[in-house]
Amino acid sequence: MPASSNLLAAFVADQASKASSSSINSWMSAVRAWHVINNAPWHGSSEFVCQVRLGALRMAPISSKKVPRNPVTLQKALNLSDSFDAAVWAVACTAFWACCRLVKNTAIFIM
Repeated sequence: MPASSNLLAAFVADQASKASSSSINSWMSAVRAWHVINNAPWHGSSEFVCQVRLGALRMAPISSKKVPRNPVTLQKALNLSDSFDAAVWAVACTAFWACCRLVKNTAIFIM
């Protein structure tokens, strides 16, 4: 049974003061995916639901908003003169390089 725009708006409004807007957006994406998979009409992009989602964005609790953190740098994270930290760095570099090469080996190129 497809969800009506009123039902979707009620769900968003119920969660507005309890969850962050990114959580609500993720949940709505999951509901939309269900509709797509089951070939049901999606009413979540109606103007009414969009306005309720905008209100939920503005009503998000302060506790759901995180302050930006400083980036992790090599100097702060690892001491390369320590053998364990050097091994961690080597494994991280190898894993990163392997992931980069994986695309080249598995992707199908269409010309």
